[in-house]
Amino acid sequence: MHDRVWLELGVVDRVHGLQGAVVIRLARNVPLAIIPQISTLFIQSTDTRVPYPILRSSPPTQNGMVVWLDDIKHRDQAQKILGSSVWIQMSKQLISSSRSSLESLTDCIGFRIQLVHEASEMTAHLVGVQQLPGQIMLEIEEAWGHWLCPYHPSFIESIDPIAQILTMNPPDGLRDLYYSDHEN
Repeated sequence: MHDRVWLELGVVDRVHGLQGAVVIRLARNVPLAIIPQISTLFIQSTDTRVPYPILRSSPPTQNGMVVWLDDIKHRDQAQKILGSSVWIQMSKQLISSSRSSLESLTDCIGFRIQLVHEASEMTAHLVGVQQLPGQIMLEIEEAWGHWLCPYHPSFIESIDPIAQILTMNPPDGLRDLYYSDHEN
């Protein structure tokens, strides 16, 4: 199962109707092209992800999608998962096949990195993609050294394959952890 990765699809936003359907508010930059290929959603429950097979779903839009999940038959059951994170498991091949919305990560190696919170000149580059158990890490090189950023669709603001620029918004302080280690 090491060729599979977890991606956060979004959040259970609200109940839809009386038969337990829920509306999933999709995370930013979720490639809509992959959604019809998903058969199971994983709902975060404290420290575990509980699988729920999808019985049927509405076509996804940027506003979200309506899903009917196995084992959730009534509105009361659906209300218990409101606000929960929704995850999917994807193969690396599925990530690569969703090119219409998200370029293959390995195809972005060599791209310049533009960090959203910095207006400075782009001196960072994506030099590698590492598959770790349960997480994809982006290896970024700057003049002072390398740092790793976990991959999550919400961290990628845009990908410009023509200009070869990857615009990212990593978690605050992540880069600073690596940078402070290299200052000493």
